[in-house]
Amino acid sequence: PARTPFGWMKRRCLTQAADTIITLSLDQALNLRKVFPRKQVHFVPHGLDMAIPAQEDEMFGKRREQLKIVVVGSNYRNFDMLERIVDTRASRRATFHLVGLDDKNRKRFQGVTGVVCHDRLNSEQYEDLLRSSFVMALPLTFATANNALLEAHKFCLPSLCSDIPGVTDYATGSTLFFDQPAAFWRVFDQLAQLNSSAYREMCVRIHREACARFSWEKVRQQIEDYYLN
Repeated sequence: PARTPFGWMKRRCLTQAADTIITLSLDQALNLRKVFPRKQVHFVPHGLDMAIPAQEDEMFGKRREQLKIVVVGSNYRNFDMLERIVDTRASRRATFHLVGLDDKNRKRFQGVTGVVCHDRLNSEQYEDLLRSSFVMALPLTFATANNALLEAHKFCLPSLCSDIPGVTDYATGSTLFFDQPAAFWRVFDQLAQLNSSAYREMCVRIHREACARFSWEKVRQQIEDYYLN
């Protein structure tokens, strides 16, 4: 990044900054430690308000019936991969629900069988979609703090993610990874075969682990620890 005017300015600012640099991914921290060997560089995850209304058992049952796959965002999304995944959906009942598309990719997926391109959603509509979805799919080319993944954790939603640096820092023990469409459908089918109890237990476990790692209180405590110790 230092090869561009913006990159040069950013590097100069970091050079003259305080002794401690906080990054949003472990990969960033490792890279910056090489660039600034005399500074303390720490990874502290981004946080999110994890408080949600109580989840009803009926909701988890509807998720398994509808098999919605929600895909959120446009930046650094691997839409070539998503297109290949959609093309290999075969006879599965699953439907893809795309939110936050740019115009180019809206035209790309508009009218494709098994795909719903949502218009701009307000907060209530977006939360309703997350609460009713079966999984969140995040085919990515790059990531640091992925807010969509944190939101999936908040709403007890299993995630299928590209296995790239940055994403793994925000995964839970139940996050599933893929590198090809066949791998995506393999882990999706494994989830779809879970019985109601096992699926619900996974969803609750995702939220519980995310609260323990990504709630603002936990993030604040980590930052305090770095500065005070």
